[in-house]
Amino acid sequence: MAHVHSSVNDMSRHYLTNDRRFNYTTPKTFLGLISLYSKLLSTKHKELQGKIERLQNGLEKLRTTSSQVDALKAKLAVQEVELQKKNDEADKLIKIVEAETEKVSIENEMANEEKRKVAIIEAEVSKRQLKSFGSPPSGVSNVTAAVMVLLSQNGKIPKDRSWKTAKVMMAKVDQFLDQLTNYNKEDIHPDVIKALQPYLEDPDFNPDFIRSKSVAAAGVLDTGTIRLLYTFHLVLRDSLEAQLAELQAQYEKATAEKVKCQMEADATTVTIQLANRLVGGLSSEKVRWAEAVAELRNCEKTLPGDILIAAAFISYVGCFTKHYRKELMDKMWLPSLSKYSVHPIKLLTDDATIARWNNEGLPSDKMSTENAIILTNSDRWPLLIDPQLQGIKWIKAKYGEMLRAVRLDQKNCLEVIESAILKGETVLIESIPENLDPVLDPLIGKNLIKKGQALKLGDREIEYNQDFQLILQTKLANPHYKPELQAQCTLINFTVTRDGLEDQLLAEVVKAERPDLEELKFKLTKQQNDFKIELKQLEDDLLSRLSSAAGNFLGDTALVENLEHTKATAQEIQEKVSEARVTSQKIDEARELYRPAASRASLLYFILNDLHKINPIYQFSLKAFRVVFHKAIERAEVKDDVDGRVKALINTITYSVFQYTTRGLFEKDKLIFSAQMTFQILSAKGEIGGLELDYLLRFPTTPNVVSPLGFISNNSWGSIRSLSQVDEFRNLDREIEGNPKRWRVFCESEAPEKEKLPGDWKNKTDVQQLCIMRAVRPDRMTHAIHWLPRLEKKLDQNALSAHTDYRVFMSAEPANKPENHILPQGILESAIKITNEPPRGMQANLHKALSNFNQDTLEMCSRENEFKSLLFSLCYFHACVAERRKFGAQGWNRPYPFNTGDLTISVNVLLNYLEANSQVPWEDLRYLFGEIMYGGHITDDWDRRLCRTYLEEFLHPNQLDGELMLAPGFCSPPNQDYVGYHNYIDTMLPPESPHLYGLHPNAEIGFLTMTSEQLFKTVFELQPRDMGGSGGVVITREDKVKQTLDEIVDKLPEPFNMTDIMSKVEERTPYVVVAFQECERMNVLTKTIRTSLKELDLGFKGELKMTPAMEELVNSLFLDQVPESWVKLAYASTNGLNRLLPSTVWLAGFFNPQSFLTAIMQSTARNSPPREGAYIHGLYLEGASWDIENSILVDSKLKDLYPQMPVFHIKAITQDKCESRNIYECPMYKTRQRGPTYVWTLGLKTKEKPSKWVLGGVALLLQV
Repeated sequence: MAHVHSSVNDMSRHYLTNDRRFNYTTPKTFLGLISLYSKLLSTKHKELQGKIERLQNGLEKLRTTSSQVDALKAKLAVQEVELQKKNDEADKLIKIVEAETEKVSIENEMANEEKRKVAIIEAEVSKRQLKSFGSPPSGVSNVTAAVMVLLSQNGKIPKDRSWKTAKVMMAKVDQFLDQLTNYNKEDIHPDVIKALQPYLEDPDFNPDFIRSKSVAAAGVLDTGTIRLLYTFHLVLRDSLEAQLAELQAQYEKATAEKVKCQMEADATTVTIQLANRLVGGLSSEKVRWAEAVAELRNCEKTLPGDILIAAAFISYVGCFTKHYRKELMDKMWLPSLSKYSVHPIKLLTDDATIARWNNEGLPSDKMSTENAIILTNSDRWPLLIDPQLQGIKWIKAKYGEMLRAVRLDQKNCLEVIESAILKGETVLIESIPENLDPVLDPLIGKNLIKKGQALKLGDREIEYNQDFQLILQTKLANPHYKPELQAQCTLINFTVTRDGLEDQLLAEVVKAERPDLEELKFKLTKQQNDFKIELKQLEDDLLSRLSSAAGNFLGDTALVENLEHTKATAQEIQEKVSEARVTSQKIDEARELYRPAASRASLLYFILNDLHKINPIYQFSLKAFRVVFHKAIERAEVKDDVDGRVKALINTITYSVFQYTTRGLFEKDKLIFSAQMTFQILSAKGEIGGLELDYLLRFPTTPNVVSPLGFISNNSWGSIRSLSQVDEFRNLDREIEGNPKRWRVFCESEAPEKEKLPGDWKNKTDVQQLCIMRAVRPDRMTHAIHWLPRLEKKLDQNALSAHTDYRVFMSAEPANKPENHILPQGILESAIKITNEPPRGMQANLHKALSNFNQDTLEMCSRENEFKSLLFSLCYFHACVAERRKFGAQGWNRPYPFNTGDLTISVNVLLNYLEANSQVPWEDLRYLFGEIMYGGHITDDWDRRLCRTYLEEFLHPNQLDGELMLAPGFCSPPNQDYVGYHNYIDTMLPPESPHLYGLHPNAEIGFLTMTSEQLFKTVFELQPRDMGGSGGVVITREDKVKQTLDEIVDKLPEPFNMTDIMSKVEERTPYVVVAFQECERMNVLTKTIRTSLKELDLGFKGELKMTPAMEELVNSLFLDQVPESWVKLAYASTNGLNRLLPSTVWLAGFFNPQSFLTAIMQSTARNSPPREGAYIHGLYLEGASWDIENSILVDSKLKDLYPQMPVFHIKAITQDKCESRNIYECPMYKTRQRGPTYVWTLGLKTKEKPSKWVLGGVALLLQV
């Protein structure tokens, strides 16, 4: 854990050094890591055990299923034997039942026939009266006797069954017949049946025989006989039916036993079949589950280490970007584990969860997935760094209506939060600033009271619901939160990555070009995600069913069939996944054709995203960029083939972004943006090597070298020598020395960027030729930039008109310093920015100045001739002072905000003075214009002198006669109308040149050189600073800084021993005092340098915390600039670090040059020095040259910007001996920045008018 914490500290320093982003770790962060580790280890161990148990249970069930199949087969064999026995018994019974059933059917038919006969006879008998018979015919007595037996009660058979007794029985015919009709045949006593048997067996006992004996008695006898027979058949049938019922019951019992046995056998068969199907169907799962158990067992062994890395990932890496995360995980943390089973991050989520996140709108790139993992597993409240609002979009989709979103500037913000705390809801606080209201501290810090049951928010105690969640989000691209807040929250960097944005833009361009393709891709992606989720659920369900199945689960047919259905569904989904993967691959191949357009757009956005480093006003939102992107797609030229269309898209997207961006940039930054865009595009295409680009932008020089050639300056020769040490430019210095004529022609060419380099150097790549150009002619670099791959030309070919339908207009000025920038980021990102700057060049400025007036203005004054002439001179003067600013310090020592108001007020004053005076008050007008109107802006005396000199030149009586030359070749115009003056400017004004401002052409060379230096310095600062560099940069930023640090420490001199030095001095003359002061200042400087470098070195080692001052020092060392903390203590210099420490003592090397010159005056006044004055060297002249033979000022030599002055003998003289004729009072400055670096004024001899040198901005410099 200690290694993890310290490695994050080291990486945070790299992060701040390279990306200028702040990430803090505190003891509380470390304690949070320990707490999270303990919690995760417990949770994941339980999860791991649960997974192992479920898988083992599933495997055990599969193993027991296989072993049970044989037992089931033996059981089935026994069941089949028993089933056969039951079948045989049932078959026998069925035959008996069938026979008895036939008998019952026959008897029933006979009874029915007898019943029919009885009904007929009864009808006949009822019509006649019964008569008394003396003695019955033969056979009739047997019938009556049988009837008497049949009608006997309770089985008491009468012994007297004579005819006489029978007659008594039949006396009442109706009653007798009724007894026979309603006889209870269902309950005949067995003795009655036994007694009837002899009668029934008598062959004469039948109706036909009785009818042959006595016709008269046939009816009655027949009725009795037939009734008796009918009753007999019924009794017999009932007996048979009873027997049949018993047999039927036996049969049904046998059949039931047979069916039961059959069902048991069938169930066993089905169970065996299901078992075989289950074992066979889950055979692949059996192998996979076994492997998974083994893998989980290994995970169990390495779980403590895996969880440590996972906890560290959650706790520490959220703030970092992709490269730093990879550096921490792959190079610092994982190698420290001797063994790990799976990547620790996979312990925190699974594919199904990631798929669900993607369906909710989370981008599918790896970094976004990592962010979601951190957010869902962190113990601390997540704080999303979300400038493109990708994170908040996912959060709102994930939580839906359950989310409570608020902003801190809402009136009811605290009420919403309080309610959510009580109810246990999730709160999202959007767009938080860098500094939060202290009232939220207890909430953010989870400072619970009352044993964790309540939280104090403001002056209220709120019952705390443990389900409450808080999510913080900021739109700031690079917020600097205090360490206290970072310790309480988990910072998660949701800033879009270049790869992630490229994928998003690819989807958008394909959606525009091939909507069918993109719609299908979207559906397939969602379908694949749904499949992952469903497969996970199905497998979980499968294992859950197996685990929950108790005992012999094979008997649970529904369970086995459900398991089989689950397996079949999973198999079907896997087949669909495979099919969809093939389809998706084909779609991706078609989509990839459009990737170059998306890649270009993504690159351009990140170039735009870095422009705020130049000026805080340059901020662009991804939303606004997307609008430009889509409009570019609409405007791109339609092509028949995809390749042609993609090329058209790339060109239109590039131009549209260029046009959209440049109209919001200040003129001085447009070339910087163009160069950066060009370099990055070429770098992305592999046409620029990283080493070459780094060298071109950084461009180190070898110090203290003397050029052997007159047409190359010492500084340029130092650059050539340094360049010659690179393999691609080996022997360049020898080549130039060996062929001076050819190189002179090239170097002194008016436009060398249009010429070919001498020799084989013309075959070098564009960037390599730029490197050589920067060494020999740095002033032409701003022109040479455009002969890269002719980007501007391609853009012009695709020029399109700009959109003009605006709704809101805002006016603002850029802040003078980034820290003074106050415009809200959201407005800047959403706004369409358009800069409005003064025109460039004398012609445009003069037209613009004159455009403030009209023909009516020219006719206002009664003295028209004088008014028009002076008004035009004022316009020219205004154009001069405004445009002269572009020449930097040589133009004006300090920048001044001259504006059109100065001009219009001056013209009004001119009008009033001409109307009020008979003569032109030249002196009064010059004073009013030079000291009040324009002079009111001026704070520097030398600039005030320049302004007065201009007015002396431009407001002169000669102009009324047409003899005033405003500039070489440009005379004051004659009296004309308003349009005539504009035409005069167009036809008579010479081409743009420093001469128009009274400056030497070298002034433009110096201006262009400084512009190119600033260009490459800014582009260099804009280069990506991801870990490890890009495109082959040799060393990292930190390595370069460390190397520079070590070099400076080695060169630092030991401090002066002031006590020892002072003890050796006998007399403290002014020179000695100056020397003491310089030594003391040098000691202070070297001590500061040594201390700051030592602290920085300790910071690199992790022994000291990196402070903002240390970070500024790192930045300065990396850019080869003198740190501001050193500049405050050092002598004035424009040199880089390689020339900071002086090797000799010269006037420029003094911390306070004025003190030395003052010492000369003091020494002269005291008459103390052995010789008068002092000799000094190291001075340079800007704006003119020095004629050594005649010791006078002369015009500069072309391209010799800063000629070195010879050794000067400076001495002090009294005021009365000071010469004033033919003397130019030349200001002396410490550096080219002039202004506050003023040192002294020296009188230099001249044959020209001093005003020439004033307008030319001539000055002496101690450093160039």
